[in-house]
Order: sequence, then structure tokens, then C-alpha cells
Amino acid sequence: SPSAPPPRSVERPLDRTDPGLESKPPRTTRKSKPPEPSATPASVEGQFTADNAGIAEKPSSRRGGIVTAPATGRTQKFPDIPDYEIQSELGRGGMGIVYKARHKKLGRLVALKMISSASQASEADFIRFLNEARSLARLQHSNIVQIYEVSEFEGQPFFSLELVEGGSLSKQMTGQPWDPDTAVAMIEKLARAVHFAHQHGIIHRDLKPGNVLLTPDGEPKLTDFGLAKNLQDTERQTNTGAVMGTPVYMAPEQARGEGHAIGTHTDVYALGVMLYELLIGEPPFTGPTAMALLYSVLEKEPQPPRRRNRRIPRDLETVCLKCLQKEPLARYSSAIELADELARFRRGEPIKARPVGAVGRLVKWARRRPALAAVYFLTLLLLTLGGLAAGAVSLWLNAEQARDQARAAHVETQSALLRVEEAKKVADAALVRVALEKTRAEDAQRREAQANQNLAQANNNLALVNYLHNVELAQRDFYQGDILRALQSLASCPQPMRSWEWHLLQRHIRERGYYLGAHPGELRILRHSPDGRFLLSGSSNREVRVWDAAANKLLYTYPGHQSDVYAVAVHPDGTQFLSAGWDRKIKLRELATGKELRTLEQHTAGIMSATFDREGKRIVSSDTSGTVLIWDLAGNSPPIKLAHAKRVDCAVFSPDGTLVATVSDDQKVRLWEADTGKLKFTMPGHTLEVYAVTFNPRGDRLLTGSRDNTLRIWDVSAGKELKVLRGHVNTVFGVDWSPDGKMIASASADLTVKLWDPESGRELYSYRVHDEVARSVQFSPDGTRVMSGGYDGQIFVWNVPGPVRSTELKTNRFQTCKDLDANGSRVAAGYREGNASVFDAGTGELLSSTQSTHNGAIGCIAFAPIGDRFVTGGDDGRVKVWDANNGRELLSVEGHASPVKAVAFSADGKRVAS
Repeated sequence: SPSAPPPRSVERPLDRTDPGLESKPPRTTRKSKPPEPSATPASVEGQFTADNAGIAEKPSSRRGGIVTAPATGRTQKFPDIPDYEIQSELGRGGMGIVYKARHKKLGRLVALKMISSASQASEADFIRFLNEARSLARLQHSNIVQIYEVSEFEGQPFFSLELVEGGSLSKQMTGQPWDPDTAVAMIEKLARAVHFAHQHGIIHRDLKPGNVLLTPDGEPKLTDFGLAKNLQDTERQTNTGAVMGTPVYMAPEQARGEGHAIGTHTDVYALGVMLYELLIGEPPFTGPTAMALLYSVLEKEPQPPRRRNRRIPRDLETVCLKCLQKEPLARYSSAIELADELARFRRGEPIKARPVGAVGRLVKWARRRPALAAVYFLTLLLLTLGGLAAGAVSLWLNAEQARDQARAAHVETQSALLRVEEAKKVADAALVRVALEKTRAEDAQRREAQANQNLAQANNNLALVNYLHNVELAQRDFYQGDILRALQSLASCPQPMRSWEWHLLQRHIRERGYYLGAHPGELRILRHSPDGRFLLSGSSNREVRVWDAAANKLLYTYPGHQSDVYAVAVHPDGTQFLSAGWDRKIKLRELATGKELRTLEQHTAGIMSATFDREGKRIVSSDTSGTVLIWDLAGNSPPIKLAHAKRVDCAVFSPDGTLVATVSDDQKVRLWEADTGKLKFTMPGHTLEVYAVTFNPRGDRLLTGSRDNTLRIWDVSAGKELKVLRGHVNTVFGVDWSPDGKMIASASADLTVKLWDPESGRELYSYRVHDEVARSVQFSPDGTRVMSGGYDGQIFVWNVPGPVRSTELKTNRFQTCKDLDANGSRVAAGYREGNASVFDAGTGELLSSTQSTHNGAIGCIAFAPIGDRFVTGGDDGRVKVWDANNGRELLSVEGHASPVKAVAFSADGKRVAS
């Protein structure tokens, strides 16, 4: 089922017919001075307010007509601009001056901006001035200052702007921390305004509190686009090496003058600096000079906000620090992604960003100092391996000692060789001394070679530990269902080091499933042919692709649509298929050739779903306007129309073709008679938009998925809700029922695909193989595989696991570990309190509990392969063996200096490894 369409924005150019804008052609044409060499401005001016730093108290004289106005007992002179009555000066900067003025004809107050000294302005000043006007004219947004008129008077350009009289954000920032919720609300609004500018191809490049104006009720307005970069204007791209912006709020790529690297992530960095300053009371980096400040921006890591203010929530600190990453790709990729993340924080929902821990910060430091950090960085990785920590320290000391020895030996070698050369100049009387120095040099060379050999060995040992750590991480992710991260960890292992454990884990992952291929663009829909031979996919790149499901290869690529393809389906006879999308057309084509057979065109809005009935004689389709059409392919009668008030994301036939089920953005599920179009049931239950629906094979149950993160099962005959399945943490976009009706599958925006038991409603499996929204899911016709597709364009094929028996242990205590005995009849569970229990695996009933405890939590547990014993390992470093029948302690041994993480019996049950 499709997702909600992207938001639309409309660019409103300056237009003389718009009553809200006054647009005049320039009165004169002036010759500008030749462009001056680019400099490194500390800042640029926007619409100034009286509290802006660097604003002069008195206005300077201007060319052209002058009018006077009273100003505190003295006469103040202002330019005489036709149609405007200038009332006061708001502020000025290095290039521009801003007046408060009244438009005489319209009678409204405006801010009038002009170049402060046109006779001394350079070509670059005029370009920046007009660049700001062009940028503002393209942006009509509630949180961006609006432009009314652009004109010129006596060779001096000017433009009028929306007057914002609440002062700048910098005036409100007194050096004291803001309340976190207030700060989040402010930056979220600014981020959405910045995203709007990005959508129109404009990068601000000088975001800072001084360029944010506030209305009297505190609403922010973004201004000063003088340094904005127009991504569509190739004639005015910033030269590499030109540093533009304000140092405190510059991103590292901006500070380095890398004009080609400036993008949406540059503005995200500046928003992060502003968020940091609101939370702490000062920016992340300061310095006595601009160069010192730029060095900090490029080389230092910001101090975590919670070290300065413990009231800041940990998730908000994570969001802030992600914005301030040195590498652009490590930040949020867009301002809207940051805004949505802040919205999730504000609503109390989990955020997507992960905090950068000590290892992450060390990796970033190592990238900036690769030569110095090579050994130290690999050594620190050992600290993540728990039980290998002591070995890590030893390897680090050996590497450090080897390095020192190598340096000392090298210095001694060079010194000795110099002395040898001097000795050669001495007469025969110095021959003994020469021989002695030569011996010393050779000895030093041997020590240097040995030291280098020791260093190489230490580096090899560290590389081995790092390899084993990556394999361990891959294994953990695999068992937790995160197939994507497991494959990434395996891919990071160097090819020469891959041994049996790497290949074994790789084989296990391939047995679970594999990637079929990639579809360019965001994948919207996956559908099998009835015989299971073919798999069809549609995506945002307007193509339909046909895959050989058995041979796992791409067969055909069929273009033809003018917009995103949201629906594909194969005719029951397997010879033709349909496709539909946002171009409002349903196309019927031959499967083998792609030849177009017929086009159905009666939808007036983008089509969200379309499918055949079981006999292939009818099609049901839905669109964003709320219209559902049932087409009779055999006759010439017009389609039956099922009207809805809001968008219909999915419509399907029942297996026998007598009913049609629809789901809509009005949060309701509806059942209709397919032959007459008569509404049979309207079923409320979901609390947000419903995106997916399907019947079970018998046709007596419905399954739906919604933006409220739930799946729901409905009784078709009664029109009643039966079950609510919870487990996803984001929108459910795709659902399907297995051919035997014993399992259901779901795909979600939380990046996971889940398999469920429809009878109990229990979640059976959860996998992550997509790094973007999991959009569509379908069982193969034989029920042995599940195909999923996502916005990352990837198609993944799952091998459906066998039947699962699910038993709930009858205890409400937190279990730290569990193990099943050899015949599967009993389960042993360990607890944080240090004791353990044995349960019946079939009923979940408690059978026995241990009579004594570990001094700390139990971290691992294992049954003996024969007999009635099990072993536990605890945080107290002890290993204990217990009688499973009565919980009596049989053996307790010590030997570990740290918590025990794994225990196991030998095959004969006579020995224990820990």
C-alpha cells in the first residue's frame, strides 16, 4: 500500500498583478565597478534590528533626494524614495542599511533595504544584494521574511520587505540556557523553513541568531539571503577557497572554503550550532581570533551539552551532536530530517539517531590524525571486547614499547653512521676507532630492524582482534534479526583475514535469505505471478521490472508511465499484467514483450492501487481523490464508482470476487458488494490513516496496516474487529497473508519486516534488511518465501522458517538468559537477582528454582546434553552446576576475574567450559 504523497510547495514570483506586491522596473542602468577579489567576510547583513552587533548608531548620508524627520531633538536625513515615507533607521552593516518606511499608496509599514553607499559598492556587493532579493522572491513561507518590491532609484537599487518588529533571536539569547522544549520548538520551525528553501534550490550559508527575526508573539522569520547559494545557478557558484559566512556558525567544509561541498548538510550544521547555543548559553566553539575559532571548528570536537547542563535530555544531546558532525554525510541529510527528529523528541517518541560513544569519537579523531592514531585506535577497539580487555592493554603496551625502541634505534643508527664517516677521515691511527663505531652502527641497525618487526607483529595482532570483533558484531546482529548490519560488519572484514568463522556466518545468513536485486528509485510495490514464476516491481523511476523468481535474475524492464508506479498485478492466465501510477492511467500489457494492449483512463487523480479479481475479468483501482472504480474488462459498461471522502490507499477483491475491501485516510475500513457497489460495512478501529488491506485465503478475514503502527484482523461476515497486532514502531505500509492462512507478513517504516501468527497474534520473526522504509511485502504462491521491497530500491527474498511453537513462561521476573534441554521439554532461565528456575517447555509452568544464588546477575545458562543438570555463569565470576529437578547446588568454582559471559557442557557432560 502506498505512502502519503510528498508535500507540495508553490513558488510565487514577484508579479505586478498581485495586490500584495509592488514591482517596478529599474529606472536607470548604472555601470558597476569591476569585481573585487573575494575576501573572507566575518558575516553578512540581513534585515537589521537595533540590537544587531556591529550596527552603527547614526545613518550616513546618501545620494539622491533627502527628507527630514524628527529624531530626539535633532534633524535626521533620509533618502527620498518615491512612493515611500521613511520614518526611521532600523540598522546598518558593512554593505546595507535598513529603514522603517510606510508605503504611501498602500498605507502599510515595510522594511526598506538598500546598499549603504552605492558609489563605493563593488560588483560583488550588487550581486549579493540582488541575490538576496532573488532568493527571497522565490520563497513564500510563514517563517521566511517576505519581499514586496525590487526597484532602483537614481542608480541605487533597493527592495522592500515584510516588517518584523520583535527584534532578532540574538537579542533574546542573553547567555543563559533556554528551556529544552522551547529551544526544540524554535529550531524545528527554522529547520522546516530552511528545508523549504532547500526544496527551491537555495542554500542559506549564513544561518545564525542575528539572521532570525521574531514577531511580537515570538514567531521566527528567517532573513538575509545575501550569501545564499542557488544550486540551479551555475554562473555564480562560489569559487573553491572562498570562505563565506560567520565563523561561529560555519560548517567545517565551509571553513575550508570547499564551495563544491556546500549543500543542505551545511545549513543543518548551522542549525545544530544554534540549538547548542540555545541549550548551553554559548556556541560550541569560541576563540580570541577568527583563525583560532576556525581551527576549533575544523579540528576539535564539541563538548557534549549534558556536561554543561544536566537538565538536557540525552536524546536531545544526541540530535544536537549529530548536527555538529565534522563529516557532512554523518549529519542529518536534510533540514526536514532534523525537523522530523525534533518533532519525534517533542512528542516523546524514540529518535532515530544513535549517540556517538567514546569509540566513535576516537574514530573521528583518528581520521584527522591517521599517522599518529593507527596503533592507538586499534588498541582502543580491544576495550569493546569485554574479556579481551587485559590482552588489549598488553598489546597496546607492546606496540608503544616497540615504537619507542624503533625511534631510539633509528636515531642511534643515524648518529653512528655519521661518526663512521668522520672516522674514515682520520689517519691510520684511528682505524680501531672506526671499526668500533661501525660495530655500534651495525648493532643499532639490528635493534631497529627488531623493533620494526615487533611493531609489525603488534599491528597484526590488533588487526586480528579487530577482525574477530567485527565477526562477533555480525553474529550478534544476525541473531537479533538485523541482517543488514550483519552483512555490513562482514563486508568490513579484510579479504585475507576471512577464515572459517566468517564463511560459516555468511552461509547462515544466505540460508536465511538473499538480495534479489535493486530497482532504481523508491520501490513502491511487489507482486508475484499466480504460478510463482515471475515477480513484478514498480518504483518512483516510472518503470516496471519483471524478475525470474526461480533463477533470481532480472528479465525485462518496461517504461511507459509518466510518474511513480504504485500498482502492478499479473493476470491469472499469466500472459499479461497491469501497471498504474500517479499519471492516472492503468496500462494492460503483454508480460513477455511489454506490448501495450489497452489503457484505462477515467481516474482524475494519482492511482494508488489496482488489481485483478481471481478470474481476471475485472479490475478494482483507487486514487488519491477518494475514488474507487470497478472495471468490467469484458463489457463496454462504465466502471462502478465507490466514493470516499478522502484518499483511498488500497482496494482489493475477496478471493471469490463478491466483495471489495477499501482502506482510506479517514481511518476506516469498508466492505462493498462488487457487483452492485453497495456499501456493506464501515469498520472503524484504526486511529490514523490506513494504508494496506488484504483478505485471507478463505475470504472470511481481513488484515489491515496503518500509520497508527498496528495491524488489525477483521471478521468479514460481521464487520467487526477481532485482533490488534502491536510490535511495529512506525507506519505499517505492506501486509500479506500466507497461502495456507497460517502466517501473516508486514512491512513498516521502522525498516523491519515481521512474520506473525494470526491465531494468537504473536510476533514470530522480525528482520531488518532495508536501510530505508520497508514498503511492500508478499508471500510466494507456494508459501515458502517472502519478498520485501523498500525505499532503498532493494528486493530481499526470505526463506520462511518452519512452524514455531511459542510458550510463555509463567513468571513476571526479568530473564537475563534461557536454554532448552536436549529433548525440548524443559527451559532453564536465569535472573538478575542471581538465581535460576526451570519451566515446562510445553505449558510454561514452574518446575523448580535454585536454593542458593550468585552474588550478582546470572549472565549465561546451559543444560547438560545428558542427565538433569544445568550450569550458570554469574557477574560474580563464579560458575555453578545445579540439579534441574530440585534446584540444589552441585558445584561452585571460581577463577574468573570478571563476569562470566558463556558456559557450555562437553558432549559427554563431564566437563564445563566458561
